Amino acid sequence: MDDIKFKQNNLRNYVTQARHQKEVFLQITIPIIIFFLIFLILSILAVYPATAEQDSLWADISLIFLLVPAIIILIILLIILVLSVYATFYLIKVLPNFFFRVYQWLSLMSDKVQWIGVVVTEPFIRVNSWMASVNKMSKRIRQTK
Repeated sequence: MDDIKFKQNNLRNYVTQARHQKEVFLQITIPIIIFFLIFLILSILAVYPATAEQDSLWADISLIFLLVPAIIILIILLIILVLSVYATFYLIKVLPNFFFRVYQWLSLMSDKVQWIGVVVTEPFIRVNSWMASVNKMSKRIRQTK
């Protein structure tokens, strides 16, 4: 076993490796570069305006870009809140009847379990009480002798 050495195969498929590098460049590198250039251009345009009017314009545009995501999130949260209020209103109507039925069913089950318990334990209790009375009577008989 010591004579046999396993050698890892380091051969690569150059065609698939080249295709992978091309896909990485097209799908990852180029979009990142384009996004960075757009961000850089917008940053330069936001800082560069010459008049107060343009400053105000870019400030308004920036404010819109800052508020839109917050507004979208707040609308989603408002929808969730409205749906939960509606669901609570509906459940307040439905749940009392449902829970009363569950209570009745559980009460019936409790009665059945108690009845089964009585039926199962009654023979043992009778036998034990009979044995206790026999033991008590035998003790009294022994004491009187």
